[in-house]
Amino acid sequence: MSSFERVPLRHLARILGGGTPSTSPTYWGGNIPFVTPKDLRAVDGTTVQHTERSLTTEGAQNGSRIAPANSVILSIRAPIGYCALLKTESAFSQGCKALIPNEERIQQKFLMYSLSGVREVLNSRANGTTFFELSSESLSSVTIEVPSLRLQDRIVEFLDAELGRIDTLQTGLQRLADLVEERRLARLTSSFSSFDAAEKLKLKWILKKRSEEATPGSGTVTAFRDGQVTLRELRREDGYTFSETEDGYQSVHEGDLVFHGLDGFAGAIGIAEKDGNCSPVYHVCSLRNPDYDLTFIAEYLRYLGLAGYLATEAPNVRQRSVDFRNWDRFANLLLPFPRLEEQRRIIASLSADLEQDESFVQQVTQMQDLLKERRSALITAAVTGELEV
Repeated sequence: MSSFERVPLRHLARILGGGTPSTSPTYWGGNIPFVTPKDLRAVDGTTVQHTERSLTTEGAQNGSRIAPANSVILSIRAPIGYCALLKTESAFSQGCKALIPNEERIQQKFLMYSLSGVREVLNSRANGTTFFELSSESLSSVTIEVPSLRLQDRIVEFLDAELGRIDTLQTGLQRLADLVEERRLARLTSSFSSFDAAEKLKLKWILKKRSEEATPGSGTVTAFRDGQVTLRELRREDGYTFSETEDGYQSVHEGDLVFHGLDGFAGAIGIAEKDGNCSPVYHVCSLRNPDYDLTFIAEYLRYLGLAGYLATEAPNVRQRSVDFRNWDRFANLLLPFPRLEEQRRIIASLSADLEQDESFVQQVTQMQDLLKERRSALITAAVTGELEV
């Protein structure tokens, strides 16, 4: 540990702020990757190779900024602390900072790992009213432990090998979870594609929209794409979109049907397990008509999303998504429904299998969380000298 020196980031790297150009068509769709916190979430601790959007040279020069290859990109809001190396020169949004390392003092990948190791510190330095953000000044004063360049190389080599093993295990676990989801869809298809429909009804004749103001101090409820609707704090971060503001948040009660207006097409529909608050992008519903089963409706809508039907009923608003944020569009969906007895029979026949699937997914999730904790602890120990490499 004595060979490590605590150094402020401002002495180790040049810190650049980013930006987002206007929506002018001449600015977008070019050859320059455009990195956002959302892009970083998917590649945290690795390398940015692809981004959801790109800029033209004109766009990068008018509202954004370009960082050179081998810079470290760090998310500084929604959320704070995701980081990755740039494979090629890239533009980046105001939700990120680029750190261009002084290669005489710090190796770029060691810098990335060190930032991962001080994520809690980065979050503690954030401030703001509408949403928390890490300023350039606060970031530049954060200190990290820096050994010699030779030792940095050894630490990076060690972490690359150990984290590679962890990532391989994570990939295997995710594949298992994906297979369970495929089996679940097959079961839903078997149940919901062959029932005898009594009549076609619009959702607004069955559901009523709940519109209650958010309850101060309540947790944030999220609809995950696997159909679980629960407090965000009870789940890992993957699988939902962060909101930078809580403007317009609404109350959710346990037992409500919750439908994500943008991700419902991908399965983000279910029955709330907990009370809390949620974004206005959600429709929070209760039963209007007692001749219908709310659990049946939730699973039926989820099937219609995963089977692609919902994608045909609403316009695209972004890549791989459809827009059902408008209540009238959602409420006027005309769908065939069986009688209540058939609804209950379908749910009863599905329940045991779906519970078994959910139990397995929860076990996989727990193992994934343990691996994430192991990964984080390993990085912190290595870059601070607590673990001898």
